[in-house]
Amino acid sequence: MQLSTENFNPREFDCIMDLSEDDSITLMCSRDKKRLIVRKRISNERKEIFNRLVHIRHKNLAQILGVEESEPFCHSYEEYISGTTLAEILAVQTVPEETAVRWINEICSAAAVLHAQNPAIIHRDIKPKNIMLTSDGIIKLIDFDAAKNFSPAKQRDTEYIGTVGYAAPEQYGFAASTPRTDIYAIGITFREMITGSEFSETPYTGKYKSIIENCVALDPAKRYRDITELLYYLNLKQRLRVSAILTEFTGKGCRIYFAAVLFIIFLLFPSLVIIFEMNPAVYYLPFYLSLAVPPYLLITNPFGLWQRFPFLKSKTIPIKLVGIVLFLFMGALLGFLVLTVWEYIPVLTAL
Repeated sequence: MQLSTENFNPREFDCIMDLSEDDSITLMCSRDKKRLIVRKRISNERKEIFNRLVHIRHKNLAQILGVEESEPFCHSYEEYISGTTLAEILAVQTVPEETAVRWINEICSAAAVLHAQNPAIIHRDIKPKNIMLTSDGIIKLIDFDAAKNFSPAKQRDTEYIGTVGYAAPEQYGFAASTPRTDIYAIGITFREMITGSEFSETPYTGKYKSIIENCVALDPAKRYRDITELLYYLNLKQRLRVSAILTEFTGKGCRIYFAAVLFIIFLLFPSLVIIFEMNPAVYYLPFYLSLAVPPYLLITNPFGLWQRFPFLKSKTIPIKLVGIVLFLFMGALLGFLVLTVWEYIPVLTAL
């Protein structure tokens, strides 16, 4: 018996209902009537992966409480999840884009935990039926019956397993399953959530089209290299919503107009100083304008700034934050430089 960190004991639970026709899945209740769990029959070949899953805890993963070893089958004990499968939700409605993005983020978070193990654990059967929305509104990835340990040295899968339509090509023996196999299934699931159609029956042309296409590329090498990269681009689309809202003010023409206005103000500034007799509010105008330029550049991203400036182009969030701070700091230095230059204007105008 493999015990969980909470010292789970299956002897404290009684069977109350069979959840499958072949008695392979059983609902159990604690004797104090305070907790429900699920017992599942698993093959002896799966016990190794389930023994590893016992020690993994994440809010978006169904919790494996313990594994009981016996012959000819083993049993896994899992938390009982009260909720609805994504498949049941999609049977009656599509999922709004932003809700789908939030749920896919949670699915990715769950898969990322599995892939971060050493060796990585590949789920291999991510699909709407294996995703649950709990009564608390949390997405849970369930059913690890197809999961396997990642083996970099393996050339191809010897066991064909998965669900048609969601399984990546390599799961049919064309190559070996890797963490990118789960990325393929996530992309298929994402598209189905938005379109409401299984697989590619309904074309999707929305703003997440490129992300989905990168996920479901037939060649694993053309997919995102890992879940972290997928999450980066998925959330990048979310961050760009701010720019989308301000589209009318951040187009190329508007940027040119904005730059022209700034240029005219700077050219006319000496005259403004004389007219307003060094009024402090006017005197510090260039300084304030200089401070406003860096945030404007970060929002509008002219000339591909986010892809060119050191640190900003990093895919690691902490490094990217350092890049933002450095860029804003450079803007502040520019502001002080401008202010220093304008301090000499009275001298120049007196000559």
